[in-house]
This record gives sequence, C-alpha cells and structure tokens, in this order.
Amino acid sequence: MYLDEVALAAGADEGEYYTDEMIVSREQLRSSHLVVEALRVAWERIAPICGGGAMDFAGYGAMIRRCYLLFKAQRREAYIDAQEFADEMERDWARDAGGQDGMEQTELERCWFELADLHVDGVSAAEYASFITDAIAHITTPNGTWQAESELLKLVKRRAGRKLTAAAYAEVVSKWAVRFELSADECDATLAARAALSAASV
Repeated sequence: MYLDEVALAAGADEGEYYTDEMIVSREQLRSSHLVVEALRVAWERIAPICGGGAMDFAGYGAMIRRCYLLFKAQRREAYIDAQEFADEMERDWARDAGGQDGMEQTELERCWFELADLHVDGVSAAEYASFITDAIAHITTPNGTWQAESELLKLVKRRAGRKLTAAAYAEVVSKWAVRFELSADECDATLAARAALSAASV
C-alpha cells in the first residue's frame, strides 16, 4: 500500500523506518500543519514558474533535475549519470503524473511528500517540512525563477571535493548539457571547458 517499486528497490522494506507502525506514522505526517504549509509553499513557488497551471513534463523535468543535483551535493556524491537519471525521470513522471498530461497541486504536493519520505531519516513533521522548504529554496530563486543548473552543478563539485576531479566534472557537465539540451549559461560549460584544459595540462 505504501511502498512503491522505487522505495522497495532502495531496501525500504528492510529499513527500521518502514515497519508497519513506522509507515503509518510517516503517512500521518501528511496532515500535519507544518507539512501542509511546506507543501503549500512548494506549490506557490513552483506553479508560477511553470505558467500557473498544471505542471507538464518539461516543468517536471526542470524541477526534478535540480532536485537530483541538490541531493547529490547534500550527500557529497561524485557519481552523476545523465542518461541513467533521464531514464529514471521518465519512469517517475509516469507514476507521479498518474498517466495524465500534467500534475495539478494535489499531485505535486504528493510528489514532494514522497521525496521527503525517501530522503528524511527522522519521523517528525518539523524534519519533513524543513526538508521541503530547504529544497525549494535551493532549486528556485527569490525572483520566482528556477535556480540555474550551473549553480547546482558547482555545488556538487564543491561538496564532492577530491572525489570529483576536474576532468570528471568536465565530463559530467558536458554529458548533462548534451542530454538535456542546455545552453552554456545553464550548464556551466565554460567552467567545464576550463576544468578539462587544466586537467589535461597536469
């Protein structure tokens, strides 16, 4: 009822937070005032960027790409596979949109609650709400636009440190830009080119 294929693949059925009792407790957080308010803010920040109506696949992709990069940075992970992520994104879209052409507020809020459920270790409304509001603050700007993917890619590089070499970072950026058809400004291609040249000269 509560565990989908993604959660099961991640080993959720064996985790201490996914016992029957804990699953029910986590689901009850959905109606907490703190979580409801955080989800409302998420919708109000994202909906205008996507034209004010239902979020289509392009908008969903823009959101989820930024989430993916943010979560990689937060976990200090160096491994990024653009094609692997794109395949997962298409599968997630089919599930999150429920086979429809767009996601309305209810679907978007459910999507964000599930993201919190997958990424938050604790089981408190404050932790879920904090996760949602923090993520929204990182993937959008105060001006009501998406945060540039170049900024999130730079964050990945900074947080990964030595685990992500200059040459590897250049390859990540290049493949990300090609796969998602991003401009140089959007994907930090200039910085990647400099990184590649620097690595080649060592």
